[in-house]
Amino acid sequence: MGIGRLGVYGKKKITKTNKKSHTCSGQGWLARKLLCKISIQGDEFIIYSPAIMANTKGSAFVALKSFVTRRFGHKGWKRYLSCIEPKERNAVEMPSTKEWYDLGLWIRSLHVLKEVFGDEEPKVVYEFGRHEASRDLSTWQRLFLRTANPAYVLEKATEYWCKFCDFGSWKVERKGNKAATATLRGVPVVDALYCEELTGYLNRLFELVGAKNLQLEHSHCHSRSRGGDSYAWNGSWD
Repeated sequence: MGIGRLGVYGKKKITKTNKKSHTCSGQGWLARKLLCKISIQGDEFIIYSPAIMANTKGSAFVALKSFVTRRFGHKGWKRYLSCIEPKERNAVEMPSTKEWYDLGLWIRSLHVLKEVFGDEEPKVVYEFGRHEASRDLSTWQRLFLRTANPAYVLEKATEYWCKFCDFGSWKVERKGNKAATATLRGVPVVDALYCEELTGYLNRLFELVGAKNLQLEHSHCHSRSRGGDSYAWNGSWD
């Protein structure tokens, strides 16, 4: 099976891991470089991706630990960490909010989250995105932003993107006072679970600033083969 541009391919017992470049059947450039192998309940999963030259702040990993321990307890967190590659485990377990971490590591962390907890909570990555937004907006910010149009809030939120990611840029197009389209361009990987995380984040962001009867649609992901890496969402509210 494959998930987006960075996914889990294959679900069978593997006795040897080929460290050389590998292309999954039918995936072409979508899966050329072996990034890591995870083992869950006796099955081994291989995650592939092209090289990613992008970084995200450690605050994302702090939020991830907070979410897992609240949702699944400390035993759940230990179970999650056991599926992270040993050489990467320290970064995931004890991140610094001031440091930058490879985007590939972050995407792999989302896939492990899905694989470990997805059976008991199918929308676990989406719910994590909502959790991130709740952490990012303090109570006083929520009270202040409730006086603003949700499209304005979205515009301001996207201005802070560069503080947490060293890639990508947002464009927000208002469609009257009760609708807007947000497009994130320049993302070096198009991945289904990354989309899911961001969709959950945006949904919760709108809720926190008082948007009523929100309709948020993740309209598309464009891969390189379709003319550029971008994500887009259409939102409307009362």
